[in-house]
Amino acid sequence: MIKAPNAQKLYDDLFRQITRMELHPGMAIPSENDLALQYQISRPTVRKILGRLCDKGMLEKRMGKGTFVCNLEKASLDVPDRSFKIAMESYNIENPYYRSIFNAITSSPFGKNTYIKLTDPADITAGRIPEEVDAVFLSGSLYPEVVYWRLLKRGLPLVHLNRKCLYDGVGYATIDHHNEARRAVSVFLQGGYRRIACIGVDLECTTASTYNRFLGWKDAYRSFDLTAPEELVISHTEIRAGNFVSRLQQAGADAYFILNWWAYSIFQLDYLQTVGKSLEDQVLLIFDDIDTFHPEKPLRHNFVRMPIAQMTLSCIEYLWKKSQNPALKPLQQILPGEMVIRHELIKPKL
Repeated sequence: MIKAPNAQKLYDDLFRQITRMELHPGMAIPSENDLALQYQISRPTVRKILGRLCDKGMLEKRMGKGTFVCNLEKASLDVPDRSFKIAMESYNIENPYYRSIFNAITSSPFGKNTYIKLTDPADITAGRIPEEVDAVFLSGSLYPEVVYWRLLKRGLPLVHLNRKCLYDGVGYATIDHHNEARRAVSVFLQGGYRRIACIGVDLECTTASTYNRFLGWKDAYRSFDLTAPEELVISHTEIRAGNFVSRLQQAGADAYFILNWWAYSIFQLDYLQTVGKSLEDQVLLIFDDIDTFHPEKPLRHNFVRMPIAQMTLSCIEYLWKKSQNPALKPLQQILPGEMVIRHELIKPKL
């Protein structure tokens, strides 16, 4: 606790300037003498304040050179406990996808003191956001434009995770679902597979991630001057109905591109019931972080890993800074995915 008003003002000013990026990492701050004169406090008091900010990782002293601003990723910010409140969609937090998001938020210096207000997606669609929140963090499918308009009208920072939202004023951090799918499927086409089933597409929602992955599957075929076997496409509706594995086998599927973990979980059960054995000898490509679903015993499948934690860290940092500086431009970040290809599981077809 800093008791002297001018001393507290120095601390608050530096804290604000650093967190709002008015002072950038690597920049030198004024000398102790200059700060003492400017704030009308003693040099030992200035030194004490700078020491507090150094302890938090916001500043660093360099012998004989001065005091410099640090990268905030390593900082320990003293935001009051539960002072930053964000509304998030109330999906199943036991789902590893959402659990990864929550874990990333709490590990961030910008999110560890955040209070998360779970909000029904229907209320978000209607623009009913709790009055006490400071920001809105979306992580499901894209909403109609009118929803973003209603939310932005509240004057709250707004970000959408894992979707490229082009509505003016909305920040986002995502991957290129279409291009990542195209690149991954191309590996299997290069290996000689031509009858790659596409499982789990939501054909009724063109803004869904699975639809963009489906388009990537089609474009991979196009890049090889081949026609995509659309008779091997299994939609969300067909997934829910079950009993589709026999149809895929009769149609000659030689590999399977599964668009998310949900589709995989149903596919493996249907395969076991139909064929009577597990999927271990099948060529699979799953577009999801399957290593987060079975961390104790990773599944031996090919998959596309999404940088969920990194995207979340970018989003929560943006929301915090946007709440401090409304003039901050919306976050627009597209990160690369990571293909985990187990070549020993890809049987050459050529």
